[in-house]
Amino acid sequence: MIVPILFCLESLHFFTHIMVLFGWRMLPRRILAKQRIYFLFDLICVASSYLIHRKFLFFIILQNIQHLYYFFTWEKSWPSKRVVSWSSLDWDRSHWKQVDLVLGTLFDALIHAMNVSLLVEHLLSVNVLITSLIVALFLISMVIYNPKLAWANPESKIPDWIKLRMRPLSDDERQEWKSMEILQNKGD
Repeated sequence: MIVPILFCLESLHFFTHIMVLFGWRMLPRRILAKQRIYFLFDLICVASSYLIHRKFLFFIILQNIQHLYYFFTWEKSWPSKRVVSWSSLDWDRSHWKQVDLVLGTLFDALIHAMNVSLLVEHLLSVNVLITSLIVALFLISMVIYNPKLAWANPESKIPDWIKLRMRPLSDDERQEWKSMEILQNKGD
């Protein structure tokens, strides 16, 4: 029974990371800053998936260390503030030229994709797989596309009630990495 649940949760994590990575669906920074517990939940899902498939321990440990760091330093450290801001609707710089953040989010998304694919072989039947996929898609739609939650696409019309939760980033929240800003300016 635990494998289908982990499969659904890992799928949700994967799609959520992809949405943020590509900037398709994001939360306002003010709301995202309160989601510190998400890193612990993410870590537990990945560690639990490892206990089922028992593969790629090095990558699982690396992902868990990354998530423990962000859990304990959320909104306190330079990298954590950058992650919160870059992952939010409030980000006002080039998304793709922040190479450290792109690679970190891509790594995390790939860990979840790996876990999804490794958990498939532990599902009992094709019916369980299909049911798990349907539940995963339902969860994704209920979280990322729920009109009552503040997920939005920064390129489309953001609802006014979500805009009220957005504001320009302070220098402390942006935590600019000057070499990344130089890359941005050279490319424009």
